[in-house]
Amino acid sequence: MRTQVPILCLAAFSFIATVCIIALKVKLPYKKTIPAKVLWITTFFVILFGWKALHEIRECHMTKLISQTREALQEYRAYTKGVLARRTRLAELSGLHIAPTRGGLYVLVIGESETRDHMHAYGYAKKTTPWLDKATASPRNVLFKNAYTNDIHTVSSLTYALTAKNQYNSVKLKDAPSINEVAKAAGYTVYWLSNQLQYGGWDIPVAIISSTADHQVWINENAGKTTYTQFYDDRLLAELNRLRIPPGQNTLVIIHLMGNHTIYPHRYPPEFEIFPVPSDELPKNVAEYDNSVVYVDHVLKGITETAAKNKDFQCLIYLSDHGEEPDLKYAHEASKFSWQMTRIPLFITYSDSFATSAPEICEAFNSNRERFWTNDLLYELLVHVMGIKNAPYYRENYDLSSSSYSMNPDKLKTIHGHKTIKDDPMLHKSK
Repeated sequence: MRTQVPILCLAAFSFIATVCIIALKVKLPYKKTIPAKVLWITTFFVILFGWKALHEIRECHMTKLISQTREALQEYRAYTKGVLARRTRLAELSGLHIAPTRGGLYVLVIGESETRDHMHAYGYAKKTTPWLDKATASPRNVLFKNAYTNDIHTVSSLTYALTAKNQYNSVKLKDAPSINEVAKAAGYTVYWLSNQLQYGGWDIPVAIISSTADHQVWINENAGKTTYTQFYDDRLLAELNRLRIPPGQNTLVIIHLMGNHTIYPHRYPPEFEIFPVPSDELPKNVAEYDNSVVYVDHVLKGITETAAKNKDFQCLIYLSDHGEEPDLKYAHEASKFSWQMTRIPLFITYSDSFATSAPEICEAFNSNRERFWTNDLLYELLVHVMGIKNAPYYRENYDLSSSSYSMNPDKLKTIHGHKTIKDDPMLHKSK
């Protein structure tokens, strides 16, 4: 509706301006009662306001969304073509390696559509995160309070989060190596487990990134533009248990959940209907979403406990690709942007051996837990945590696991640079 108003105004102004110009050129009887000066002045103001309407069209959210989508598609095509070139460049890098005291097993869990606004661990009224509430009592488990997404759609968010490209550097996406590529070049074996679509209209760029993993498991057998999956996310836990990771192997396991993606009742089994679903439509939507948050908490508990049993386990990172707006039934649609869509969880847990080998990182985790961060800086975080040396495009001031981390709400952006985190209304409410 916001887009239609300036378009209709522009059409009306254009029509009136055309009529006035014709009236000035054609000799008609009414010119005796309406002086030419009046027509010229009217034409001037009509054109002026018409120009303003044109400006509003250019600046309106829908127009920007179309433009941004076109640019993103061009970047994704270029990224696909650049796979072989990036591999060649990584192979030629001298000194890309794992630090001697590091290595081991690292796990990255990517949530889907989870907003921290609906997580009890972040202050939400309902007890939606019973495991996380207890887990964060341990100093080995760190909950970061102010994480945001770089964009509110999965593909655009993860193509930045999983590569060296971010909103703050000038690296072209086609030239940005993925964390998979860098990890493999340094000496890690990469596993990718996913409940997302491997061959979907919305997921192809992420599938291209995942294709560089050494081993892939896709449990969702659907294709095309659908959010349906045959399995709940605990099936990924079963697949994690099936992995035969050799002892002493340097390993990165990436687990991509279906998480809290619409349609919410499809995301959790019946026994996880903790909050009764009322008949009223809007509360029903919220109750269903909250139940899916409880289920993700359960899945995360299982993944964390399974990973921790491995003798080589070092660190697990959980974050969501973007948030969600179940309260207004907007999901994460860009044309109905809300800040809740940008607020995401970030949780890190690490082992005793990691605390011994990387005490400075653990100290940074604790000192930076209140700092602001966007998930397109995940590359820096992972590279440092995994002990990868001489990784291309790494910048210490972007690294949340470093004491040199320097980003703040004035610098941090979302929607690929179009909004600044300092403008989040929630920040002003807390003052």
